[in-house]
Amino acid sequence: MIDASYPLSPMQQGMLFHSLVAQELGVYVQQHLSTLHEALNVDAFVCAWERVVARHGILRTAFRWEGLNEPLQYVYHHVPLPLQVFDWRGVSAEQQHAKVEAYLQEDRRRGFTLTEAPLMRLTLIRLAASEYLCLWTYHHSLLDGRSRVVVLQELFAVYTAFCADQEWPLPPPRPYQDYIAWLQQQNWRAAEQFWRQGLQGFSSPTLLVVGSPHRQGPKDESGNAEQTLQLSPALRAALQALAMQHHLTLNTFVQAAWTLLLCRYSGEEDVIFGVTRACRRSISADPDELVGLFINTLPFRSRVSPERELIPWLKELRDAQLAIRLYEHTPLMKIQAWSDVPAGTSLFDSILVFEHAPVFAGLRGQGGDGETRAFELREHTSYPLTLAAYGEPELLLKIEYDRGRFDAPTITRMLTHLQTALESMAAHPDQCVADVSLLSPSERQQLLERWNQTAADYPRNTCIHHLFEAQVERTPQATAFQCGTAQVSYRELNERANQLAHYLRAHGVGPDVLMGICVERSLEMAVGLLGILKAGGAYVPLDPNYPQERLGFMLNDAQVSMLLTQQHLGGSP
Repeated sequence: MIDASYPLSPMQQGMLFHSLVAQELGVYVQQHLSTLHEALNVDAFVCAWERVVARHGILRTAFRWEGLNEPLQYVYHHVPLPLQVFDWRGVSAEQQHAKVEAYLQEDRRRGFTLTEAPLMRLTLIRLAASEYLCLWTYHHSLLDGRSRVVVLQELFAVYTAFCADQEWPLPPPRPYQDYIAWLQQQNWRAAEQFWRQGLQGFSSPTLLVVGSPHRQGPKDESGNAEQTLQLSPALRAALQALAMQHHLTLNTFVQAAWTLLLCRYSGEEDVIFGVTRACRRSISADPDELVGLFINTLPFRSRVSPERELIPWLKELRDAQLAIRLYEHTPLMKIQAWSDVPAGTSLFDSILVFEHAPVFAGLRGQGGDGETRAFELREHTSYPLTLAAYGEPELLLKIEYDRGRFDAPTITRMLTHLQTALESMAAHPDQCVADVSLLSPSERQQLLERWNQTAADYPRNTCIHHLFEAQVERTPQATAFQCGTAQVSYRELNERANQLAHYLRAHGVGPDVLMGICVERSLEMAVGLLGILKAGGAYVPLDPNYPQERLGFMLNDAQVSMLLTQQHLGGSP
């Protein structure tokens, strides 16, 4: 029996689309792992799950779209709780870990049939006498991070009550359908004006040159992976102090670091990335009790003016972030249509998620067994690159990435560059934006020192044109010079230089003769320099872009007797 049916939120529609397009990849399949170091009452635990599922219609929801003008979600009155129970106490800890990882991969590949409720399942694995692993797998279109915490908090509260042969009186929850009804009442005219103005002139997504859409790795390197970086308490404290002093937030600093990384990696000073918004406070006086998918992903445009002072630029980012708040419910598909980005092209390829604390932090501190419970979330979005930042208790950065686009060393460098940028902002808040460093000390040393250690042994009493001729003998067919489409071998370059040298000698060039050369950077410049040296003369370089007066002064001051130049520059000196 069906209790209700109603349309999808725009975010649900987007997730439904991506899940159907890339179903085999496990896109938007969320896996929440709870490690329970306790003598679990399995019957009470399962009953608690059944009670929570019965409370929230979104957990009994499936989707339909075939034969309909628009997709609808159907809330079923009752659904069975899919549950598998395993006992792996008979194998070693290493074998248990391997079996869990293999099971997680298989579980993700299973995905969900989106037309069948419930779009969630449970797996309970016993690892020791007083240790269980609970895997809760569900489709992201049902819940956002805060809703997941609400569900789990209710679960453990009900479980504790059941273990004590008590009931846990919970007030009826507000149905997710109310949010959909609220969305359908919105007028998007003001939002259209806001987003059109904010995205005006931006016509293509920000592409990271470090990633390649055609990167081919080993066959086992498919799907998503993640890396994390825990920043020091001292860095967080310094950033927090700056944030309070200048009315900023930790989120502002993270957004600034990500903006600079995208700018430096892409070579663009005008970038766009996605940001997620909780989108709860507009619809409820008690937003933390809502259960469903309320988040929205929106474009965040950031322009970098290298000469700007850092703090004023950070305040601009903060103001832009606040300005979005009034329009945070705008469907991304509408924003896409209002932008100048061609249809079918994503507005952005990376998203940034900032949370004040990890989503599982609220599951601890409930006393009793809750203090020993450990939680982990494994997720897979449709974006190639997702940066998640958690501000408390310490500043934690996590990057989830598509292994078909990025390799592990690249992501490691990204995290290091983000850390360096944050450290630079904390240490020098009075600097200009261009001076914020992304390079680690080792990278800076490599760039400025090791890569410039080009000294090599060579015959000290041999002229450079004689060294060049020796190279001609060794590799006559190798490319000696390339500029644009012009390319010549060592032999060809040597022959042309010899021809010029004979001509110059016939006109008096030899030892103690200074000859000016005024040519553009080209093949002719290389021929001219070698030809003068082969003739026995010395060259005086003259930049054709210098003013006429300066060129004339240099010719007279050096007492140049002859000048080699190009025909179209004949009047330069």
